Amino acid sequence: MKKWVLGLIGLLAAVGLIGYGVAAHNQQVARETASHRRAVQAASARQATSKRRAAAKAQAAKAQAAKQAAAKQQAAKQQAAAVTAQPLPQGTNHAATAAAYAHPAQAVHDTMFSRFDPAQPKVVYLTFDDGPNLTMTPKILAVLQAAKVPATFFVIGQQIGASTAPMLRAEYDAGHAIGLHSFTHTYGFEINGDAAATARELNQTLAAVRSVLGPGFATQAWRYPGGHMSWHHLQAPDAVIAQAGMSWIDWNAASGDALGASSPTTVPAMLAYHEQSIHAYGDHNSTVVLMHDAPDKTTTLAALPQIIAYYQQHGYQFGVIE
Repeated sequence: MKKWVLGLIGLLAAVGLIGYGVAAHNQQVARETASHRRAVQAASARQATSKRRAAAKAQAAKAQAAKQAAAKQQAAKQQAAAVTAQPLPQGTNHAATAAAYAHPAQAVHDTMFSRFDPAQPKVVYLTFDDGPNLTMTPKILAVLQAAKVPATFFVIGQQIGASTAPMLRAEYDAGHAIGLHSFTHTYGFEINGDAAATARELNQTLAAVRSVLGPGFATQAWRYPGGHMSWHHLQAPDAVIAQAGMSWIDWNAASGDALGASSPTTVPAMLAYHEQSIHAYGDHNSTVVLMHDAPDKTTTLAALPQIIAYYQQHGYQFGVIE
């Protein structure tokens, strides 16, 4: 066979092998491309499923939160309805049923720090700041009702609205007293000694309470956010408070629930703090106990029955601040 024939045969064989290799490579690329496409599609499907599940979970959580909020509001309404409605006040901050144990704010203010007179009764005033709300206020009211003791609630004006109005009315109907604790619970008007801002805070809070308890509501009890003892420029604000016929009320005993990160976190620790606070302030005929009914004050709620028992066991009468 001629050499050129053999060369041609070899060339054709080589071309065939190359073509086969190219075809095989193309097939491999096609298989890899298809596999990658399937992987991408699978990943997209998993991501879509994950998103649907997350959306469904979020929707379920939202529905559950709405259900809990509705249940909480309904429970508050039921608790408020369970208390016998009292006639709206006329010139007072409490129902007529509380008159026997209500004491003027100025008298309470004066006897908080005056010398103890053993010939006079010892009266304790349980006070709760920062309500009303639908979380803690009804639970505090339930404890007070079970113990059959009254308290004074220093309310924040901006906390009073359509949802919390039944709680404010329940406080009043149950024989408790209502004091004012500012509208916004901000400290600017106190830090600056701003008389005009103090008047706004007072008048807005009074209007908020009257929107629920009627225009006849009047109170002598005012508590500064942070307490009068915390500020140094209150001459002008004090004049505004006095002109409105009110007296500022601090405290000479406390549960310690206003100390932030330092607040007691167990009932024994809170009871110990409370008793230490009594000794720190000394003996007086009027003991005003600072507590809060804000939603996070769970330790106060748990300790309250024993705080009440302490005063019952030590011969105190329970009063409210007019």
